[in-house]
Amino acid sequence: MSNVREVGIPVGSNISLYSKGVDLMDAYMVRLPKGSITSPELLAKFIFEQQAYWVMGLMRLRDMFVKMFRLKVSTVEDFISTDKHGAERIGFFKVYSLIDNEIIMGEDDHHLDFRISVLYREGEFGGEKSPHIIISTVVLCHNRLGRNYLRLIKPFHRVIVKSGLRRAVVNGFPKQK
Repeated sequence: MSNVREVGIPVGSNISLYSKGVDLMDAYMVRLPKGSITSPELLAKFIFEQQAYWVMGLMRLRDMFVKMFRLKVSTVEDFISTDKHGAERIGFFKVYSLIDNEIIMGEDDHHLDFRISVLYREGEFGGEKSPHIIISTVVLCHNRLGRNYLRLIKPFHRVIVKSGLRRAVVNGFPKQK
């Protein structure tokens, strides 16, 4: 199975609509085994709803820290399929849009807004045509708090995204039925 690769924001992806003037923009790609599910919603659920224990520990630390600044925290309720306002959620993330091959999720807060895309594609990967997914993130900071927060979490963000993709590869992506 192929390794996780850092790539550019995919051309034609809906996440690119959010990429103007952002403070962080990155994307990571991994090959899917033949016969894997292709639904971006199911792929996102598979990746984000089975985070490693150390990631969950980091999220608890983050939540304790950001409460002091009145930022949004993650709760057990975030792992249900809809929030108290009826918005669909996957893991910690609110779903903003879902089309055939891409789901856009994220959150808005007074310090920053972020969006995450899970995009399914078929195409070149390591010199051969294969199905793959690309997880892209864009972050727009609104103020100094947002920029300082992003500076602090940026190294963790990259490690967590790559770890989540590697974990999904090791656990084996679900197969088409």
